[in-house]
Amino acid sequence: MRNHVLIATPTLLVALLRSVAYGWQEEDVAANAREISNTGRELYDRLAKFVEHFQKIGAGLERAGDSYNSAIGSLERMVLPSSRKLKELHATTEPEIESPVAIEIETRSVTAPELRRLPQGATSPERT
Repeated sequence: MRNHVLIATPTLLVALLRSVAYGWQEEDVAANAREISNTGRELYDRLAKFVEHFQKIGAGLERAGDSYNSAIGSLERMVLPSSRKLKELHATTEPEIESPVAIEIETRSVTAPELRRLPQGATSPERT
């Protein structure tokens, strides 16, 4: 033992080799678990950024719908009355201009807590 030599029978040697193999196998499992954890954290961060972009798209769609409806209101209040007056004065024989239909765009908000972006400086639950 002082010289770090162990006299082993074939049975003891097989048992030692199996113990070493089991240790290596456990290290592989632990390394794989670390890799899964890192990949999961990366996926979570990417998903949060993706949802942030979707929220911006939804807000843009809502603004576009509001702008469209405002333009229709302006057309109906300012432009179409003048065109009707021209029609009454027989300045044109074209059919009357129809007002475009107003649209209502309703976007769905992201409500799932796991899809909301974390505040600056906060860490995801996996990091704690």
